[in-house]
Amino acid sequence: MRWPDEVRDPSELYPPAADVSDAEVDEAVELIERMATDRLEGPDFVDHYTEALEKVIEAKRKDRELPEAPEPEKPAARCST
Repeated sequence: MRWPDEVRDPSELYPPAADVSDAEVDEAVELIERMATDRLEGPDFVDHYTEALEKVIEAKRKDRELPEAPEPEKPAARCST
């Protein structure tokens, strides 16, 4: 905790230095390349917000009743061990 008029030295915010081998860097780069995708297609990349907004705009434009908002998904229950 600091008083409002105290100034913090920016070096206090730096994370501690870590020793990383060249092999670890190579493995990290390989992992990133395997997980990356250039094509944003498929069910994981559907813009549901834009689709819903288009339906609302269309209903307002035609003086129709607004579409009903879907119920938000509930997060999966966590098991405590």
